[in-house]
Amino acid sequence: MNPTEQLTRPLQDGERISRDEFDRRAEAMPGVRGIELIEGVVHVTPRIRFFGHSNEHGMLTTILGMYRFATPGVRFGPPASIRLDPANAPEPDAVLFIDPSRGGGARYDGGYLAGSPELVAEVAFTTTARDLNLKMPVYEHHGIREYVVWRVEDGELDWFALRDGCYQLLAADAGGVVRSEAFPGLRLDIPAMLADVPTKVEAVLREGLASPEHAAFVVKLQQAKP
Repeated sequence: MNPTEQLTRPLQDGERISRDEFDRRAEAMPGVRGIELIEGVVHVTPRIRFFGHSNEHGMLTTILGMYRFATPGVRFGPPASIRLDPANAPEPDAVLFIDPSRGGGARYDGGYLAGSPELVAEVAFTTTARDLNLKMPVYEHHGIREYVVWRVEDGELDWFALRDGCYQLLAADAGGVVRSEAFPGLRLDIPAMLADVPTKVEAVLREGLASPEHAAFVVKLQQAKP
């Protein structure tokens, strides 16, 4: 195989390569998603099921997108590749972050996202072990403040917050509602989400968007100097 073929051949699950090579070969695979580099190893996600991933992904990203629309200075992508370091380029199912011009921890790098966004989310059906055992320590190390993992097969949704360098589960209130620490006003009714009751999930989010803490957060973002 000549050098050109080596740099453009399709990425294979389990390969150990540098992020520079990963970037070059991923660019040669336009339209292909679900390819990640975690601790120097390539991971390729199988085809996406509707129930088990796409349906749940749509629900979660709808909520995050609604929050983004109501919060100037916040950005959102479902999904997005993140350049973390020379050995890691994960592709979480969703990313919510404060725009770099407003003081966020991420930055833009050649059209990609780099650095540490405030929140990443995964819908885990066939990838639960990867998301919890491989990606979580990487996200912790890079200071990503919140990590959401919807474990579809287990019927659970975990919302982790970074405290003293380690992820800890955010406690839900008596009604099962979790409130983000990184994004004031972002509230998720976990029982309603798991039971597929979107009207209740939306109602709880709208309560958060109408709260004083969300209003104060919007003002803070608007006052941040570009």
